[in-house]
Amino acid sequence: MQSTANPTTTKDDNHPVPTPVLRWLADTMCLGALCARTKCRRAKACCGEPRECLSRYAPLVPEEARDGVKAMIDGLVRGVDFDTMREECEEEIDALGDWTERVQQSRTGWSKQA
Repeated sequence: MQSTANPTTTKDDNHPVPTPVLRWLADTMCLGALCARTKCRRAKACCGEPRECLSRYAPLVPEEARDGVKAMIDGLVRGVDFDTMREECEEEIDALGDWTERVQQSRTGWSKQA
């Protein structure tokens, strides 16, 4: 049985993915804004269990934006700097930027109405 501290594994090597990495993924995709938990929405970040957050809310993020996150992770794993990765995966990273901008705009609209 896997540890509850790091139960998620990568497909390639069966090593647990650290919780901070999963939280970064959730935060990069702005999943806190989609979360049903008030604490996460107020913090504008994942404050719960990122594995649950990713499985529940990541499918709501446009596929192109998820591809942007995957491209960034691929660049980190390969040791490629951001500018090079941006050149290689411009469309995907732009889609992620567009998604986060839309989420930020929607949050601004809510706070002005409140």
